[in-house]
Amino acid sequence: MSGKYTHSRVFAEYKAVDEDIKENLTSLEYLQILDYYFKKAWEPLIINFPTLARNYVAKVLGYASIRSSIKISSEEKSYLPIFVFNFLSAQTNEVMVENFEKLHLNRGIIAGLLHYFLKQGNKYLEVWSPFNKQTIDKKTKDFYEIENLLGINNNNRENFLTIFNTVKYWNEKALDFRSKIIQKYTRMALLAAQKTYEDYHYVLSLDDISSIYIMTIGKAVDRCDSRLGVLTTFIQNWLQSAKSEVQEIISHITNHTSYEELIEENPEGYLFSHYDPNSSFINVEYIMHYAKQIDPDGALRIQLGIPEILDALTIKELNKYAKNRSFS
Repeated sequence: MSGKYTHSRVFAEYKAVDEDIKENLTSLEYLQILDYYFKKAWEPLIINFPTLARNYVAKVLGYASIRSSIKISSEEKSYLPIFVFNFLSAQTNEVMVENFEKLHLNRGIIAGLLHYFLKQGNKYLEVWSPFNKQTIDKKTKDFYEIENLLGINNNNRENFLTIFNTVKYWNEKALDFRSKIIQKYTRMALLAAQKTYEDYHYVLSLDDISSIYIMTIGKAVDRCDSRLGVLTTFIQNWLQSAKSEVQEIISHITNHTSYEELIEENPEGYLFSHYDPNSSFINVEYIMHYAKQIDPDGALRIQLGIPEILDALTIKELNKYAKNRSFS
């Protein structure tokens, strides 16, 4: 199945985006500024609401421990429980802040903590609003439920509004700067998206492909460790995962096999680049590739139900045979 090039409104809008950051900063500087804004947001939260922070980190670690493909930190997975324990057992604010920073959590995880606090905090502030038409009993119930969720007590209740506004301000600064970093790499993503659109014969709309590539840049920004300072290379590697995501969608539409051809031609570039750890499709491709190396004749692979990777020549021959059979 193939189509023709169709004008994309989303692609045009992305292409028209003007970069807000005019200075040419290094990758390290971009990430350091972003981490500075995020720290200014999470530091007062952790100091004043340690119970909320501990519960959140413990739940995130528990979630990741039963889903081995998910990577929540740039630290080695075997060492992460030690860092988490040090954070959970910290006795002073200074040590807690220091140990939280050592976790090197993905920025998306940190943003999740801030979002949860601000969402619940906003509800807390609105409970006794004159515009809240709920009954006194319901307001009281909600009030104490949110206090319990956030760990609000006599030590932080009086200063809650100040803390809330501080977290909100720096969180907005961080998210705004994150969007500006994405702007810097939008053109790179759009060029890659347009090439993928052409490579797969316009089967999937350029709107959808462009959105996938832009979201992939966001994922890369969230996961790139500022200690490495290689954001551009990291994003380029992550764009490989965007292409595999597009292929997965197309495979459900057309049973297309061109991605298998790409892996056959350059397996290391596709299997060992940085990719979305949530993508089970890539794990299947990994198994397919190496299973074929171990069992080229396919005897064991047939028994185990492992799909076959077909190279371009084999696909061409099969298609030719299928056409001949259809005519006969």
